[in-house]
Amino acid sequence: MFRDALLSRAGELVQVITAVEVITGTLLAVTEDTVIIRTSSVPSYGPPEDVIVRIPVISYVRVLG
Repeated sequence: MFRDALLSRAGELVQVITAVEVITGTLLAVTEDTVIIRTSSVPSYGPPEDVIVRIPVISYVRVLG
């Protein structure tokens, strides 16, 4: 159910909150166990980075747009 909700938000700007960090970026992909988020460094030093987060460690996801 949670995975399906994430799948429907692919391509949108999101914040993924875990117990230890907040990751903000574009939701690229959702697999059985992970989400992939493309982040950009602020203030844009260097290229974007794809971050893989395991779904079981996600506390919640905020959709920003």
